[in-house]
Amino acid sequence: MTAHSKGATHTDMQQELETRISASTKNRLGQFATPPALALDILRLAKRYSALNEKIRFLDPGTGTGVFFSALLDVFGSERVQEAVGFEVDEKITAIAEELWGEFGLRVRGEDFTSAAVPEAERNRFTLVACNPPYVRHHHLDSKTKTCLKQIVEKTCGVSVNGLSGLYCYFMLIADKWLANNGIALWLIPAEFLDVNYGSILREYLSNEVMLHRIHRFDPRDVQFIDALVSSCVVVFEKRHCSSKHKVHLSSGGTLLEPKQTASIAVQELRRSPKWGQLIAGNRNHSKIGFSSQLLTVGDLFDVKRGIATGANSFFILESEKAKNLHLPMRVLKPILPGPRHIHTDIIEADERGWPKELPHLVLLDCDLARQEIKESYPELDAYLISGEEDGLTNRYLLKKRNAWFKQEDRPPAPILFRYMSRQKRSDSRFRFVRNLTKATATNVYLMLYPKRWLHEIELKDPGILDRIFLALQKLSNEELMDAGRTYGGGLNKLEPRELAAIRLTLGDEDSEILKQKIGLRT
Repeated sequence: MTAHSKGATHTDMQQELETRISASTKNRLGQFATPPALALDILRLAKRYSALNEKIRFLDPGTGTGVFFSALLDVFGSERVQEAVGFEVDEKITAIAEELWGEFGLRVRGEDFTSAAVPEAERNRFTLVACNPPYVRHHHLDSKTKTCLKQIVEKTCGVSVNGLSGLYCYFMLIADKWLANNGIALWLIPAEFLDVNYGSILREYLSNEVMLHRIHRFDPRDVQFIDALVSSCVVVFEKRHCSSKHKVHLSSGGTLLEPKQTASIAVQELRRSPKWGQLIAGNRNHSKIGFSSQLLTVGDLFDVKRGIATGANSFFILESEKAKNLHLPMRVLKPILPGPRHIHTDIIEADERGWPKELPHLVLLDCDLARQEIKESYPELDAYLISGEEDGLTNRYLLKKRNAWFKQEDRPPAPILFRYMSRQKRSDSRFRFVRNLTKATATNVYLMLYPKRWLHEIELKDPGILDRIFLALQKLSNEELMDAGRTYGGGLNKLEPRELAAIRLTLGDEDSEILKQKIGLRT
């Protein structure tokens, strides 16, 4: 059987395997197979950077059924391949890869790549690495595994990995010691690394330790893996140092070989940029995201906090009429705003009691009383809490961490709220600032903007200052906000509190000067 016919067999075997593995198992083990067409594009891209006639020593640290080796043979031909090694921890998949590709030279090692002995001699290292590493999120790595991985990276690479890092971060860093000098590496990884805090270690590695050639980010709406809601990118680099003037090719959309947008950027600019997502495809307007010392940031003016995470909304958030029928005491109830889909105006007006006008009247159960006092003074409340305990609420992750499971986070009403999730496919789901004039707090579907104490003092003398700042916030476009945040598969965009706090605002000259003087900034 030829390698070409084996490629067709490989596709059939991969599809058969996919049907056998449950979604939960794929998520836990990170087993998301690379589409064969994408693997071919990645190896075709590798050919652009490879020496014309040199023999290839090929490594795939997460080989699966061998899709990258199949593409390697199609693109380079078997005569160019001097050695090929793949790692795979799943015994069944290892057997399939060996059956498919063993006769063509792929040696499949049925062991964990991260703990395998690193080749000491340069001649035993690999000139070409292509890999789609397991997409295992940090919460699927137990503490023992995390500790072991962190120790391996510290020992082999001399760097410390953030505990929130996914398994792919460890794979990339450890693989550096397997890659020969001047060798080429191509990685298909989640695009989240471009912007998230724990991705900083990869950004530092790519911009300082190797010669980064290319980053291609696929359109977030064009999810590469049918069963994994994750936005993907391909990273290409060479194991050699480069000057600060070296240009990196950035692209996005379309396909890897025919992108919709392209741009080039000096690696020096990557080094000083805290996030890379905003730089992809030439989108490099830094004026609103922390590069100009002339502008105030949201964080200069506000403390940005996530809204309340109750841990059990259906129990803790009730319609006020239901709470009344249950005879729950008002002293443990607070008004709380409904979700964004119920709010159709930019300003939430208050009635004479401070409740939201023309919105559902919801209350939040938030009790700081001792349980014995509840039993003695509020038997109806006690009965309601007992019903929650009988339903197993006290075993939920957030609730069991609290001293009293029925006491909420301290989140007083905030004068400005921010809807921090946006989906590109839905016109009714955009980033949005809301002016809250009520006494209602909010859940964690919002970010809450609390004025700094000094800003509150200014507001007492100039009550319109917050309204003018609110107007400046509203002038931020959805695109500017997207650039400051992070993008996930399926077109989901999010801003975390620190990301929102870093955004810079353009205010009127008079307001800007007064506020800058207050916090010690000068134009």
